[in-house]
Formats: sequence, C-alpha cells, structure tokens
Amino acid sequence: PVEKTASFITVISRSDIERRHAENVGELLRSFTGLDVVQSGSRGKASSVFIRGANSNQCLVMLDGVPVNDPTTGAFDFSELSSANIERIEIVRGPHGIFYGSSAIGGVINIITSAGSEGTKRSASLAGGSYRTAEGAISLSGGEKSYHYAYTLSGARSDGLAANDFYRNMTFSGSASSRHVPTATSQSQG
Repeated sequence: PVEKTASFITVISRSDIERRHAENVGELLRSFTGLDVVQSGSRGKASSVFIRGANSNQCLVMLDGVPVNDPTTGAFDFSELSSANIERIEIVRGPHGIFYGSSAIGGVINIITSAGSEGTKRSASLAGGSYRTAEGAISLSGGEKSYHYAYTLSGARSDGLAANDFYRNMTFSGSASSRHVPTATSQSQG
C-alpha cells in the first residue's frame, strides 16, 4: 500500500483522469509535483517527461508492467498516448526507481489500462473547441466470472494555429482475458 512506503509515490485514479479532462497522458502528467513535461511544439508534437531533474531517458515508462521506452533513445513520447482507456497511473520518484534498473534512475511511470469487470459498462464523450478542434471516445467493458474485456476507440483532431499545424489521432485500445473456473462435479461412491 502507498501509505506504507517511504518513497514518494503518486497514484492517479480513473476519477482523477476524468476530472482533469486531459486528452493524452503527457497533458495529464503536467500538473503533478516532481514531473516536468516538455512538448516540442503544438498539439501532437513530441512530448517528454523529466522526473526530479533526471533526463527523460532515465524515466522508465511501463504499460501494464511492460517497458515501452524507445530502445534507441531510451525515452518515451507521451504525445500520442490517449488517456481514454487508462484505469490508473502509478508514479515512483527517487531512489525506489532503481529497483527497476538503471533506466529508472529518475523514477518509474506505470500506466495500467482498464481490464473490465463483471457486468457491462458503456460510455461516450465528445468535446469541441476553436480551430475546428474535436475529440471523443467510446468505451465498452464487462465480463463474467470467467472472462473480462475492455475496448476503447478515441480520436482527436485540430486544424492548429498555422498552416501545416494540423493534428489527427485515432486510437483503439483493448484487452480481453479469460480464466478457467472449475465447476463442481458430483462423485458417486461405490
């Protein structure tokens, strides 16, 4: 549990993500202490995160526990990672990041996607603004005891402030899992 650790950990829940109305993860991380988000231009341009003054290639980024940093540069571009299907984000700063290896000297950002739960849930969102900007998402998740699923289709577009500054992004993300649930069998004695 977070309250029993000595390191500086932040957990961003799904309700926090919805409350902040961030279109991508880079935008979302911009408002948290100890993180410096740098974007090299307007919407959709490369976006890097620096934790506690360390280089962006010293920040390990994991998606559902799998490292996703670029193997060439060691950094991760947050500009195209939609926040639509994310359940929570865990951020570890400081010395505990080193437990994940030398690529986590600054810290670790672990992004956990939605996995679905029993029952069926549907959601949709749509927003618009100036410069012909629009974004939206539709989600479907659910399952039963033996399986779960979660699917999201999200998109964003903007004509930008200047010529050739347009932005288009369409993202589909999903997960499905199943597990064997033993059934009760009757045994006869003879």
